Amino acid sequence: MFSQHAVSEASHPSSLSHRSRSCGLRWGVAGVLLAAILTTCSIATDEPAPPPDALTIDQAAQIALANNRNLKIVALSLDSSKEKLAAEKTRRLPSFNTYIFGSQVLTPFSFTVQAGQFGTYPATGPIPATNTNITTPAQFTAYIFGTASQPLLTLYKMNIHIHGKQLSVEQAAQKVREERISIVDDVRQAYYSIVEIQNAIEATAAKEHVVTSGTNMIKNGQQVRVIP
Repeated sequence: MFSQHAVSEASHPSSLSHRSRSCGLRWGVAGVLLAAILTTCSIATDEPAPPPDALTIDQAAQIALANNRNLKIVALSLDSSKEKLAAEKTRRLPSFNTYIFGSQVLTPFSFTVQAGQFGTYPATGPIPATNTNITTPAQFTAYIFGTASQPLLTLYKMNIHIHGKQLSVEQAAQKVREERISIVDDVRQAYYSIVEIQNAIEATAAKEHVVTSGTNMIKNGQQVRVIP
């Protein structure tokens, strides 16, 4: 049993080609809803079965939106476009780089400079004056430097490129909205088709009950009055 409520999302006219693509979805939803009706409808017995919970049109639309593959694909495309746009915007900001280099000799080395090895001069005498020992210790040495860069000449081109990315995001968002509206429209049409079928089934069952009751009354010898 179905109750009819208005869907929160308004539908809009779609093109013929889009209708042909969504025909399969519409009939698929109709088949599922019809199977649900036929399953829940039981043959009259001594003890009638409790009525099933009503599936509203809003609930049917929510189920379709939550499980539609095409809608998930366009939603992922929208998220990807937003991530690319955010990445492109960071290229306009200044960038900072830091470099650190470290070194250390494996073993210390030492050597001796002999007296007068660099020459002997009348004014100063021998250079060096005495034997000199020179030793290099095995200690760690580090070098740190950084750079900062900011794009200036290419900012105009970068802004144009980012504007194009923004248009791509808006286009992807529009596709998501169109897909949602199309899905809700298909669900509405399938839902009302099922309601029409259910009303026809109930009308046929009522006529059959009237005919059966009249037949039983005739068999029991009762007079049946037909109201035109």
